[in-house]
Amino acid sequence: MSNVYEKPENKLEILRIGFDNQVQYLRMMSEVDLKIFSGYITIQLLVASWLAKYTLASITLKAGIIIIDLAFAVLAIIAFHVNQKRRKEAVSVLTNLCEALGFTVQGVFLPGKAIQTSLPMRPWTNWYYTAVVLAAIGVDFVVLGLKTIS
Repeated sequence: MSNVYEKPENKLEILRIGFDNQVQYLRMMSEVDLKIFSGYITIQLLVASWLAKYTLASITLKAGIIIIDLAFAVLAIIAFHVNQKRRKEAVSVLTNLCEALGFTVQGVFLPGKAIQTSLPMRPWTNWYYTAVVLAAIGVDFVVLGLKTIS
């Protein structure tokens, strides 16, 4: 019984499938990040609009809202951080696949040129972190800055 990886015609197909899978994985992670961010911002806007209408008379209630708000912020940041690590792993695999397919080797497909010289990372993670922190601070300012009406 021969190994499926030993046949040259199978190697190309295996590399192509691996490449397609990693590209799809990167797209899926970008969609997940966007959904996490959209959900987080939606919650922040709902809390802020509710707080604008109803005031919190108790310091305990204010502290509770701030703690819940910060917990959501921490969870969102952790999710973005984990996805960024996964994204780096996928780019590393894609880099290896590009090399195996000859995309990074000069002269394989184009005279004196490589099709893909590198796979740059263009992460949005730091922007997501910034937006999450600013949104949390904004809601917390609303919580702390409201006049209390008994």
